[in-house]
Amino acid sequence: MARRIQPIFDRIFAAFEANDPRIGGSQNFVKSLQEGYKRKKSLTRRQKEALLRIEAALDAPMPTVDAAMETRLTTLSSRAGLAGDKWTRDFAASLLQDVLRGKSLSARQMEVHVKVEARHTDANMAALEN
Repeated sequence: MARRIQPIFDRIFAAFEANDPRIGGSQNFVKSLQEGYKRKKSLTRRQKEALLRIEAALDAPMPTVDAAMETRLTTLSSRAGLAGDKWTRDFAASLLQDVLRGKSLSARQMEVHVKVEARHTDANMAALEN
C-alpha cells in the first residue's frame, strides 16, 4: 500500500518547527526533497527511503538530556560570545547540539571543554568587564 508523501513532509516540518532533537540537521535536505517532489510530483526510491528514515526517527523516544551539561555549555557559549571568543562559542554550541540529541561527550571533548571553560570563569568575566 502506497503512502502519501505530503503528510510525511508535513510531519517532519512540524518537528523542525518544534526543534525536535531527534531529526537533527537534516532540514535543508528535506527542503530540497520537497522542492523536487513539488516539481516532479514524485521521489526516487532512494529519496523516499531517506525521507522515511527521517520520519522513523520521530517515532523513537525523545533523548535524555544531561541538564547540568546543557547549562554549562549554554553558559560557556554565552560567556565566550561576550568575550569575543568565536572559536569557544562555536565549540560550545556544537557540543550543546550533541547533548540536546542525547549524546554524551567524548573524553577528548570533555577535556577541551573543561580547559576552555576555565578561561571563562566568573572572575575572568569580571576582569574582562573592567
